[in-house]
Amino acid sequence: MLTLHSLTLDHVAGVDHAHLELPDSGVVVIHGPNEMGKTTLLTAFGLLLSEVGVNSKAAKIKALKSATEDVATTVSADMTVAGHRLTILKSFNKSSGRCELTVTSPRRENLTGRQAAERFAELLSEGVDTRLIDALTIRQGASLDILAATGIPSLEQALGGDSPADAEASGAAAGTGTADGAGALIGRITEEYLRYFTPGGRPSRELKAVTDALAAAEAEHDAATGRYTQAQNLISELEQLTAEKADVAKQEPVAAEAAVEAEKTLAEGRAAVAELDGLRRTVTAAAGVRDLADQRARARADRVSALADAEKAVAALTVEVQEAEKAAEQEEQTTGDLGKRRSAARRRSRVATAWAARVEALSRRQDAGTRVTDLADRIARATGIADEVRELKRSVDDNPVTDKVLASLRSADAALRQAVTVRDAVATTVEVAGPADGTVTVDREPRDLVGGSATVHVTGRQEIGLGDWTVTVTPARDVSEVSEDVTRARAELDRLLAAAGVEDLTAAEDAAAARQDAAEKHREAVLRLTQVTGTGTVDDLRTHHERAAAEVEEFGTRADEALQRIRDEDPEGTVALSGVPGADTGDEITVTAAELTDEADAALREAERIQEDITRVTRAGAAVRLEGRKTELER
Repeated sequence: MLTLHSLTLDHVAGVDHAHLELPDSGVVVIHGPNEMGKTTLLTAFGLLLSEVGVNSKAAKIKALKSATEDVATTVSADMTVAGHRLTILKSFNKSSGRCELTVTSPRRENLTGRQAAERFAELLSEGVDTRLIDALTIRQGASLDILAATGIPSLEQALGGDSPADAEASGAAAGTGTADGAGALIGRITEEYLRYFTPGGRPSRELKAVTDALAAAEAEHDAATGRYTQAQNLISELEQLTAEKADVAKQEPVAAEAAVEAEKTLAEGRAAVAELDGLRRTVTAAAGVRDLADQRARARADRVSALADAEKAVAALTVEVQEAEKAAEQEEQTTGDLGKRRSAARRRSRVATAWAARVEALSRRQDAGTRVTDLADRIARATGIADEVRELKRSVDDNPVTDKVLASLRSADAALRQAVTVRDAVATTVEVAGPADGTVTVDREPRDLVGGSATVHVTGRQEIGLGDWTVTVTPARDVSEVSEDVTRARAELDRLLAAAGVEDLTAAEDAAAARQDAAEKHREAVLRLTQVTGTGTVDDLRTHHERAAAEVEEFGTRADEALQRIRDEDPEGTVALSGVPGADTGDEITVTAAELTDEADAALREAERIQEDITRVTRAGAAVRLEGRKTELER
């Protein structure tokens, strides 16, 4: 079994770097636009599992290498294979490839080079069904009409089919092919599915019966478990009660003797209690008479003492009321002064907080404004470069002379020259001389006498006209096929030139050079555009520009709101803060938001200290004591 935990790609088929983290269970869907590297992930993973050497020069390796940089194509993965947690890295390069394998469990292994590749292949052969992986992999462009799942041992056995050898033998005996094997496999899959589900997808009777039986068995198991637990509890309780009963039985004779003695003692005690109750009744009657006399004497003494005490208390309370009035007046004045200082400190804290919010908003608005300017400049530059990229791309696309076309033209031109060389070697050469501006006819086609002469290569019977005269030249051996080779080679060259839209090979080479130059300029323009736009596009820059402009407006609004709070809190401008001008002066602010926040926190702490002073003053309770003394004096 193979579980893939992560996959990392570096310089693979145009993907500079990609890292994919996978959960231990579930289904992972990788989506995105075309040509963004989704297929490359699957290709790279397949290459990692293959036995291709890291120094291989195979075409599949070359197809994945970078076209612009001479860097190694590297694929690494963290996976669990056959119970082994491991990390495998393969870096493919024609002369300096490397392979590294690190196994962390069940025992640690660190291998490199060929040993790492062989150990990894050994683990794959133990725990991975590569044929099943291939069957489950559908590549882009592959036919969906072919069932790749036939002949897979693990799938055949899971479906209850014959072993692979038996399946092949029976298929050979019946004369069936791959298509019949696939049909048989699909039939078994369908049969196994219909055993548990109806064609509509509902559970079959067999599955429903088994499911119901499972639920009933589980309920019966739960009930039996409960009864068993209850029985165990009752057994434990019975054993404990049995032990207690035995202890009580051992103590029963001693308890019987103690009970007899207790009965005797109880009878004696009851007689003594009856005698004691009579004496108590006599004493209680005498004490009642004495208590009544004492109460009357104490009441008279208390009234006399209370009158004297009340006179003294009135005098003392009068003095205390006067002192309490002075203390209450002092307390009221002190708390009033402290209250004003507390209000001033709190207002200073609120004003400083509002100024801090305004300074922060103005600073962030300035930063956003800087970003707006920078983004506007980048958008302008990116737009110009994007237009240049489109124009260069159009130049490349409109020029049909690619390297392949140029190679075809060169091959056709070489074939023509070779055919002409062969023809000239075997043909009969006829030199015709005449006036410099004269003409002759070869097989009734006019030909100018360039420089007063013309050379005719005769490979078969030809007629050469000289004015009113006609000369028929017949070579000793007919080699007209070489002339046909020349004609065909010239026709092929003319066809390729016409398809490329050029007159000759020189013009084609110039066009190919122009196309290559335009392609190089296009790549440079794309790089310059990437340097301006980063990983995004011009539209992304416009979106960032709009967001930055919105931030400028938002922070401007916050600054105005903070200014309004300042005016509401301090309309007269009496709160002075270091580095902060008046709210309506427009002077420069020379203090930071953090310093203003510290000033607000300091003012708030001062207000809290003043509140503690007020609490300490009022805790003395001069006013409360005054009211209490007045109430007591009134009473």
